[in-house]
Amino acid sequence: MTLKKKTSPKYWKNIVKEDANMPPNMKYWFEMRDKYINELQPYIDQAEEEVIIKLLIYAYFLFTYI
Repeated sequence: MTLKKKTSPKYWKNIVKEDANMPPNMKYWFEMRDKYINELQPYIDQAEEEVIIKLLIYAYFLFTYI
């Protein structure tokens, strides 16, 4: 079963508060994320799909036994 996403994946607009200082390694974290996103995306998609399936199962049982 494949479900299309309503919107593209969203990431934090800002990971820290506006008045907070960014950790010194924050830029490195974003660079590594960008470098490996193609390898990580299947795991992200799988986790999202598992959540959707669990929600559908929950909704089925919720509305079946009301």
